[in-house]
Amino acid sequence: MRKRRIYCIVFTLLLIWVHSSLAQDAPVLFEANFDDGTIPESLHIQYGTHSISDGILSYAVDNGGFLVIPDGITWTNYALEARLRITSGSVWLQARTGGDLCSGYYLTMNLNNDFYDLSMANADCDFSVFESRESAGVPSDWLTARIEVNGNQITAYIDDEALFTATDDHYTVGYPTINIFSGDDDPAQVDFDVIRVIDLSVTTPDVEATPAVEATPTADIESTPEVSPTETVSVELPV
Repeated sequence: MRKRRIYCIVFTLLLIWVHSSLAQDAPVLFEANFDDGTIPESLHIQYGTHSISDGILSYAVDNGGFLVIPDGITWTNYALEARLRITSGSVWLQARTGGDLCSGYYLTMNLNNDFYDLSMANADCDFSVFESRESAGVPSDWLTARIEVNGNQITAYIDDEALFTATDDHYTVGYPTINIFSGDDDPAQVDFDVIRVIDLSVTTPDVEATPAVEATPTADIESTPEVSPTETVSVELPV
């Protein structure tokens, strides 16, 4: 029984190691932290005014503006993440943008009207909303927003809380975009600390060939009270 318990513990630790390795090794497709006072050439800023001070990109627009990563036109499964602070206006994180902005999936933080939503753009620039919820107004501090597209799964997060999840097959490829829009009369002002895109096209390693796993009968694992793999294994991607 002691040997079987050791095998089971090894199996649990192996699963934890697999998911930890995936999180650590997931390729970063793009990252800008603005610490050197410059904007990467692969990040295109359209409209508005911007400046960098102390590693923070400040961006203001009177109507609307965009931060586009056109190199990602062939990217499929990825997470677009931004640590940002909204002084006024609304921010839309867009994944799988096609030839124009009337495509792809959106995490909308519309703090002018106090709501978040996850939506899909249609060809006529109308939007189909998957889910929506009220927000608490303009936050006073930094937040981390993230939209993930992986296969037909779309998930949106604010500060590691999964707000929305949807399943859809309309858009399979396209670049990431961050959209900034002003309110009724006031210009939009948004600060960015970090913007990154993480590749989610990661294949889980095959763990079935591990001798310790194969040598452990399922019945003995279930009868061992000290170990519960389903309670100790967690799956998270890097923030």
